[in-house]
Amino acid sequence: MTTQATKDMEVLEYIVKTLVSNDDVVEIDRKDDGKNIYITVKVHKDDMGILIGRKGIMANSVKTILKSIGKVEGKSVRVQFLEPEGSTKAPKKERASERVEREPAPKKKVIGTVKAKKLADELDNELSEFVID
Repeated sequence: MTTQATKDMEVLEYIVKTLVSNDDVVEIDRKDDGKNIYITVKVHKDDMGILIGRKGIMANSVKTILKSIGKVEGKSVRVQFLEPEGSTKAPKKERASERVEREPAPKKKVIGTVKAKKLADELDNELSEFVID
């Protein structure tokens, strides 16, 4: 019978190597502290986008599968996909602490419905003087 360590590594290795083009470069590291399992995955820079997927869907799916395997032994599994050297990662969104001071947007004047109707009636009266029959 295979042990938990080989099950999760075997499944992860199969999934990752099936997805990527450069399967000979795949590096998977596993650390078990008894309560938690920490797994890091490193792939070729050209394969990182495929492994992560659009909006991280593929990476989240892989993490979910491994977490369910870890539940069998009652362990928490953490999977981290490491950014390979030489990859061109898109810049992160601006954090609140790093925002550049900008001019505040002009405030819109809000008036009540009664006042708006009154203004519309006044404007209508003024415009009716210019109407030529």
